[in-house]
Amino acid sequence: MIEPKLNPDRLTPPRFRGSLFSAFRNGFRGIGIALKNERNLRLQMGIAIVVIIGGIVYQLSQLEWAIISLTIAFVLTAEMLNTALENTLDRISLEEHPLTRNAKDVAAGAVLISSMAALIVGGLIFLPKVIG
Repeated sequence: MIEPKLNPDRLTPPRFRGSLFSAFRNGFRGIGIALKNERNLRLQMGIAIVVIIGGIVYQLSQLEWAIISLTIAFVLTAEMLNTALENTLDRISLEEHPLTRNAKDVAAGAVLISSMAALIVGGLIFLPKVIG
């Protein structure tokens, strides 16, 4: 069975085609889809909220807020890229294949590295404030 090719011009109303508005709309739609379907992203978002509350309580400096913000964005972006890759590979084929497994494991490894880096950054910023 041959699947019909999607015509991108038919997916978006003419007044929004290629516009900045459609780019933002699609981006927010993607975030919503990921939050709805990905348990790990919801967990990471919850942790991010706790960290933000901690930042308010411990009155982080402007530089500390910048570092925390970039770290949160780094972790959430890694998780969403992992999700996009997994969905794409599943769309191509649900059949088990060593290369598919490798690609998914590498993407999961990237999420793990970003999460470990976030833990270290959080420790460096918050531990001195909590202890002292």
